[in-house]
Amino acid sequence: MPKQGMSATFTVKLKPIHGLANQGGFRYQQWLISQRIVATGYVKSASLTTAHPVVSQRQIWLSHLYSLPLKHNAWIAALTFGDKSHFSTQQWNLIQTNGIAHLVAISGLHLGVVALLTLLIGRCLLWLVSRTMALSQAYNYRSLMLAMVVGVTWYYAYLAGFSLPTVRAWLMLLLLSVLILLQRVVNPAHFVLLSLGGFLLVQPMSVLSLSFWLSFGAITAIGFILWRWPSHNHNALSKQTQISAIVTPVLIAVKAMCILQLMLSLLMLPLVASQFAFISFHSPIVNLIAIPIVTFCLVPLCLLAALIMLIDRSAAGVVFEWIDWLLESCLNALPDSQNSALASVQLPGIPVIVWAWSLAAIVLWCMPISLRKKLCSSLLVLPLLSYALVSQNSKWQLHVLDVGQGSAYVLETQGKAIVYDVGNRFPSGFNMADAVLLPFLQHQGLEHIDWLIISHFDSDHAGSLANVLQGIKVIHFASNQDICRRGWQLNWQALHIEALWPPAESEGRGNDNSCVLRISDGQHAVLLTGDISGDVEKRLVKTDRKLLKADVLIAAHHGSNTSSSQDFIDAVKPQFAVFSQGFLNRWDFPRQPVVTRFVMSDVTLYSTASSGQISFVFDPERKQIETDRFRQNMLPTWYNRYLWH
Repeated sequence: MPKQGMSATFTVKLKPIHGLANQGGFRYQQWLISQRIVATGYVKSASLTTAHPVVSQRQIWLSHLYSLPLKHNAWIAALTFGDKSHFSTQQWNLIQTNGIAHLVAISGLHLGVVALLTLLIGRCLLWLVSRTMALSQAYNYRSLMLAMVVGVTWYYAYLAGFSLPTVRAWLMLLLLSVLILLQRVVNPAHFVLLSLGGFLLVQPMSVLSLSFWLSFGAITAIGFILWRWPSHNHNALSKQTQISAIVTPVLIAVKAMCILQLMLSLLMLPLVASQFAFISFHSPIVNLIAIPIVTFCLVPLCLLAALIMLIDRSAAGVVFEWIDWLLESCLNALPDSQNSALASVQLPGIPVIVWAWSLAAIVLWCMPISLRKKLCSSLLVLPLLSYALVSQNSKWQLHVLDVGQGSAYVLETQGKAIVYDVGNRFPSGFNMADAVLLPFLQHQGLEHIDWLIISHFDSDHAGSLANVLQGIKVIHFASNQDICRRGWQLNWQALHIEALWPPAESEGRGNDNSCVLRISDGQHAVLLTGDISGDVEKRLVKTDRKLLKADVLIAAHHGSNTSSSQDFIDAVKPQFAVFSQGFLNRWDFPRQPVVTRFVMSDVTLYSTASSGQISFVFDPERKQIETDRFRQNMLPTWYNRYLWH
């Protein structure tokens, strides 16, 4: 595996940044821009040489940590050095479902612990010096303490790899230190705005990063909570409990922590749910227990082990073993709450504006206003509750998903779905089921697939089949190797589906034996063609010309010149044709002669490479077809078109 210090020579093929664009999917192109990445590509050839003697201290410590026989190296590396590259998919799922991602990302919490420990150690050293010798009053020792805190936290940010959350937290600490030195009093709201402006000057593209909004959202929420429920007025608590002065501050601190954590979870819920389409009901309780453990136990122990590594690695290994044992005890408690049926819920895709209205309702309920006004503010939650209802209109939709060089289509109506093809799976493990299809189905609120149909078993059409079957319930299955043959018919949700190809005697192998389906509501029709060639198109024109008429045609074989013959286009007479193809693919699909044939036939052309997901909405009552394209209509932001043309 390549490591820091190695020399490498690569021959690469680069292209402008581009990502799959689908509802519910990860916005890769947005993330690339937020990380200031301007090109992507793949390695054609590479050569590595031996490690260079100049290796960073962080890499030396990481290599030593991963060489230790610990069960939870990945967790320790994340807590100590901010390295999250060794987390498995199961571990990431555990982190997400329990809402503890902020605990394993070195940010304000960890940097604050380091700053506090540095300040305490500095003051202790200063006190010891003052006990042995007279200190000059000509120096401002507070400035010395602040400089020490800023320097130590900067080095800790370096060990954490200068990740965006770490840099953001360090800049805020630096700003606070400067304000203290200048003896400037700034209220919390102004401090947050100054931090926000300063960070945007340093990292302007970070505004596209989700961590940016989560961080400043959490800071704003904490400020609101401390304003609404100040923790300094506790005379009533002391009188009611009448306990010792030692226990009372502990109860006050516990009460304040509970209020802070529960209200923070409630105020952050709309932002988290809008981004992850997921609500964890036990997350506030998990964080209420985990935050003190991480803050007062794990992080200090990790820092202690890192410092000891400078002196004695074997002694540091002993401390890491303590940390490993403590992590084992903590992690064993998480799956119980995760596996509970009531612990969490997946949500369909809900517009951000709906979550914004819900957040406004939560804030108004927290405000010191009359009960009547609070009850009126509850009306703002009605748009959110409406998404629990299933649409009963007669419209149906065909979603052409953007899966790169491959195919995946979803037929949807009244909360039911048919999936035709599932996209590719790659040797790295990346697959279109987990990246595109399953997130899209969740976004649409679809809990199962009525029919899963595979046109043929080439990898770009069926590579992710196993992942789909594992990720969602499939009631019925069909393919070109079983029932999806010429003459097979299916009446589903007021739609008539008929297989036009392959013949019954076919072996069901190869492109020319793809399952060709015609889907119709009596007014409109769609033709799904798989990867058939011009020879099959010619036979279909000869035997089933009347059945080929369709409003929407999925161009065969992604726009290859061996398909989409002129006679076939004339027989189908489509209003729209779609090319499901990869961005700047190596086969140069769709080929220019194919595009020319469609243009000459006055057909409107769409491509998933340029538009992302393409959705056709059919309305039999109004006899009209609406089209929605992800980059142009669903999310027409500038970064979705950045460097495309």
